[in-house]
Amino acid sequence: MENNFWYFLSHRPSIYSQCTGLSHSNKKNCQLEIRNEMLQEKLKKVMCSEFEAQGRYCNGKFVWKLLDFPELHKKMRTDCHFVVYSKGFYTSVFGYKVCLRSNINLVNGEEYLGVFVHLMRGDNDSALSWPFRGQISLTAVREISENFFETIKEIPEGSKAFERPISERNPTGFGFTEFIRVNALYSGGFINTENTLILKAELFTMD
Repeated sequence: MENNFWYFLSHRPSIYSQCTGLSHSNKKNCQLEIRNEMLQEKLKKVMCSEFEAQGRYCNGKFVWKLLDFPELHKKMRTDCHFVVYSKGFYTSVFGYKVCLRSNINLVNGEEYLGVFVHLMRGDNDSALSWPFRGQISLTAVREISENFFETIKEIPEGSKAFERPISERNPTGFGFTEFIRVNALYSGGFINTENTLILKAELFTMD
């Protein structure tokens, strides 16, 4: 731990300069602050690893929680270019990597939640068949009832959205511009008591 501390400190010259020349008690406080920062960085790495593991072993079944959806809705309304992306997840341990995108679309004066799937660059792309072929199931989960809003869409041939990604994420997504009316999300009980909207995606490959 001590070696890690001085290694961390040597890579933070501004912090190092603050710690040198202090009194003994102040130097101890400075060292405690640095150790706290080290622990926070380790925690972030652990959480990132946990998210990566969850996405790796979900077998194409992914639950996306849009926290504080009313605030996201407000941002989407004021900025038509504002979109949100989920964490990446895999169709199988050695399968395709994908993520979800959501934004608001205005159709004939009515707001709709759009939900799309984007292919991402994964660890096993060179061993997979391209383009991706399969089906998509997207669900808006209603916690207070067994009912939910679901639709299944088979991927058409020739869609650029499912070609092998050459960047971190394919710019073209595939999904539903008018997935569900935004008013229905609020009136139908899809926004839970914690203001969270829960979407569930399932991808089924045909290979």
